[in-house]
Amino acid sequence: MKLKHIYFASLMAVAGGMFAGCSDDIENFDNQMFVTDTTPAVVLMMATAEDETQEFTFSIPKPQDSDVTFTIAADANKVQTYKDLYTDGTKEIEMVPSANYELATTQGVIRAGSLNSDPIAINFIGLSTMDDTKTYVLPITVTNCSIGVLGSQNTRYYVFQKGALINVVANLDDNALRPGNAWATPDKFRNLTKLTCEALIYPYSLSGEGHESGISTLMGIEGNFLFRFGDAGLASNILQIATGSAGNFAVSRAVEENVWTHVAITYDSDAQEVNVYFNGSLVNTFTGVNQGPVDWSPEYSNDNDGKARSFWVGHSYSASRWFEGEMSEVRIWDKVLTPEEINAENHFYAVLEPENEPNLLMYWKLNDGVDEIKDYSQYGNNGVAEVAGLQWVSVSLPATE
Repeated sequence: MKLKHIYFASLMAVAGGMFAGCSDDIENFDNQMFVTDTTPAVVLMMATAEDETQEFTFSIPKPQDSDVTFTIAADANKVQTYKDLYTDGTKEIEMVPSANYELATTQGVIRAGSLNSDPIAINFIGLSTMDDTKTYVLPITVTNCSIGVLGSQNTRYYVFQKGALINVVANLDDNALRPGNAWATPDKFRNLTKLTCEALIYPYSLSGEGHESGISTLMGIEGNFLFRFGDAGLASNILQIATGSAGNFAVSRAVEENVWTHVAITYDSDAQEVNVYFNGSLVNTFTGVNQGPVDWSPEYSNDNDGKARSFWVGHSYSASRWFEGEMSEVRIWDKVLTPEEINAENHFYAVLEPENEPNLLMYWKLNDGVDEIKDYSQYGNNGVAEVAGLQWVSVSLPATE
């Protein structure tokens, strides 16, 4: 299974100028309302996405002394207008089914003295059930207004397109992730006799400037049970399983930089065995790992504050051991995943029904776009970025040729 990194600047091109035309007299420059954002908004149809909410607004060039009120509605007749404005006319485009959207209100207002309307929410429902071989459009248009409306900009368009399994990932350069002040379910992490950890990673550099001793961190707890790249006397692109009492185990295959790699590490304390997989292929089996049960339950510590060290993604011992690159699909299981489970279709990119996986203790998809990291497992073990302003990168995974 090939993993490829793809950036993209935008999904749609903006067509037409703001005042290109008008159903009213084009020479009439009286205050007229228009849709604030003329670029059609994109809604992604994905197997991993069920519902989504977006907001839009309308604007006026100059404030009014009194409220501007208006009504809106979905208008199937505008689908052809969208095709004329934004396509070459050859692509089949349909009106989105009514079951897949819901306007929070059909009434809008621009308050006296303001230039923009109160935000209007629109809910998109059942995205995973839609036919992603089709392209749908939802035009929301002004049906009535207390002032004039600019005819060429009286409609907000939503375009439904097939989405990748992963569209956004986190850039952890000079940052790290942790489970807030404590796990929501610390007991789940206290006596891990069976363990699988996974992450989809795209390292820019595993020996970048500022990394201490050539070490960069994947996840775990320093001096307890930790997965890191590099160490004194070890190449910086070699993954190491660093245990608290059983020694350190270096993987025999290097991890490539600027390439997406799915990493899975399993541990069975009863069998005293660790298995390491890159992109679903077994790279190493380490035996005699007499670490005993893993304890990843301690509350937040900065690693050097006198408290028991705690679990991190992209940090261990000091801030100079960060992970310089992008990361997604960070998961912790309290079972040993089999090779068949690791290589199941699209497993690298998604767990489709995480709420139905009792052994999935934590699932950070890292597609949140905010510093608070949602846990998609049933246990609510949310995380936070250590440094405010976590960076987010648009991608398309799995990549196609």
